[in-house]
Amino acid sequence: MIGTHFLRIARELSISAIPGILLYSVWGAASKDQKAEVLQDGTVEFLPNKLAFWTWPLLMAYLTYAAVRELMHVPRSPLGLITAALVVTITVAIAASFPATIIVATNGLEQVSWLWKNKRIGWSEIVEINTGEKSRTVTITGADGTKIVHAQQFADRPRLLSELRHHCGDRLPQDFPREPVIVHK
Repeated sequence: MIGTHFLRIARELSISAIPGILLYSVWGAASKDQKAEVLQDGTVEFLPNKLAFWTWPLLMAYLTYAAVRELMHVPRSPLGLITAALVVTITVAIAASFPATIIVATNGLEQVSWLWKNKRIGWSEIVEINTGEKSRTVTITGADGTKIVHAQQFADRPRLLSELRHHCGDRLPQDFPREPVIVHK
């Protein structure tokens, strides 16, 4: 009898650890060795963490399974309904929040999303560039309120700052970005 309790606890802990490990893999920082890709037409692509491409589908499969399981076995108690709704909400939120590829082109920035509409900001439309030092994010805001965010999951932050300096140099503060920038040719 005591052994079955330990087996059940070990099983529950391992089932709970799976989404934690997958979430860490998806939203973990990109490798310092991962660089932005320069395409033949001169555009530069900033891709999310390579590990995320392999773990995100696994995470979505696991969360979809958990959501379907919760919906099929919903107890009639209010707590059961809240739990099922919470699992479904978390699944949808994580599905929608996977980082999209950022592309630097001659006419501006574009963020290509898997599930949503792509975002575009022309170089002349940029009104704010916020470089979060502690969070390691770069948020670029357009005149119409469109935001493109280069988070820690993306490759080559110094290259993005260099591209912003190159394309928006005359409109940026003298000390932008207040951190070392590697100049790429």
